[in-house]
Amino acid sequence: MKLDAGLIVPATRLVQCAGKSVLLVEPFEIIPTIDHRHMVSFQTLLKAQGYFQMLYQDLLDIERKYSDNPAVFREMVFNGAIGTLVDHLKNFWMVLDRHQGWRLSPAFDLIPDVARRG
Repeated sequence: MKLDAGLIVPATRLVQCAGKSVLLVEPFEIIPTIDHRHMVSFQTLLKAQGYFQMLYQDLLDIERKYSDNPAVFREMVFNGAIGTLVDHLKNFWMVLDRHQGWRLSPAFDLIPDVARRG
């Protein structure tokens, strides 16, 4: 699914369960025709010790190294616009597509700073 902001995200559906709203998110790492998709985190690709230690330039450089279709810049801008609280290396992944090679995974954990904690 593609958001108006141009980000690719997993398919979602909001349902009612026991009188409460529940967000169902389709797992993007599992494909029905094969068991699992090959994935690797940017933390692993960058050989980073801590997952909060990063520069956006590092993400761009590593994505360009493994993918001929870099897309992480759009996600970085979106994260900045919403003031995300979980912008770290474990939330950026590459997935292997049989036809297109390594690609940025669908965006996930896009949590805005609604409390404006900075």
